[in-house]
Amino acid sequence: MNLNQSVTDGYRLIDYANRLSTLKNYRNAVNNYLLAYNRFALADYIDGRLDAATKLVLVYKYIGLKDSSDYWLKKSEEISEYSINLKEKYLLIKVKYLYEENAYTEVLRYLSKIDIDKFIVGIKVEILSYKILAATISSVDAIDSYNSLHSTLTSLTKKDQISYEVVSFGWYTLGYSDFYKKDITNANIKFNMSLSIDKEKGNSEGIADNLFMLGKCAEFDGNKNEALIYYERALEIYKVLNSTELVSELINKISLLRKS
Repeated sequence: MNLNQSVTDGYRLIDYANRLSTLKNYRNAVNNYLLAYNRFALADYIDGRLDAATKLVLVYKYIGLKDSSDYWLKKSEEISEYSINLKEKYLLIKVKYLYEENAYTEVLRYLSKIDIDKFIVGIKVEILSYKILAATISSVDAIDSYNSLHSTLTSLTKKDQISYEVVSFGWYTLGYSDFYKKDITNANIKFNMSLSIDKEKGNSEGIADNLFMLGKCAEFDGNKNEALIYYERALEIYKVLNSTELVSELINKISLLRKS
């Protein structure tokens, strides 16, 4: 097999596995990430091996197979030793891993030792986002990180080559922080910026997440009917995405709002 073709096939498999993961079809996603990893290994393509390995870290965690998740986290660390850029990717997956473990204090402690400003812009935005989320959940001040993320997002240009998912996630994070500071006006602005990006790109999960938070903003402001509209729109998308817990939460919220 042509080695360039192996790399191309590897990324096609990752794209397909990403779609399966979005639909919560994690076991089939695992199979395709593993096939991708093998394609990259065949071509001795280190970047691709790390891309596939980091995907496996989280998807195994979602399935509940912690030992497998830990194995691929360790494998990612080993692969990352080849270059600085790969090291940055590993640091990002380590942060995501800790965040998914609900180890928010560990996220903040881990990042306190790292100069985030040195990272390439896409990874910088993601890491700042997770740092702000962890700080918000832990009731820890993160104003410097908030300002840094806001400044980075507002100064982005096409030359930065940052994915729309990362930009949307950044704006969502700022909105989430504003919401929990009860700054509902600015939270609405940020969630709508994130929502517009997700709508343009057809990112169903991002659309639903932003609609859910916009519903919370409306409910906080006492706009019951507006909140119901947002919640019902989010609910329909979460049903398609098989997001069982969020579907259950929204059904309960909608029921309570209608009774109030």
